[in-house]
Amino acid sequence: MHDSMYKAIKENIENIKEENKVAFVKPKMDEGKAKFPSKEDILLESLRLLI
Repeated sequence: MHDSMYKAIKENIENIKEENKVAFVKPKMDEGKAKFPSKEDILLESLRLLI
């Protein structure tokens, strides 16, 4: 996802987070594109939420 597209939906992501229904792991920015975070980052965030 291009950085500009990510910025366009960022407000919606923040609104969903405020409802405490889901959690998001921030994307990894690479070459001006938002890319999936590493598996390790996803795992660490999942563990942080469970503990």
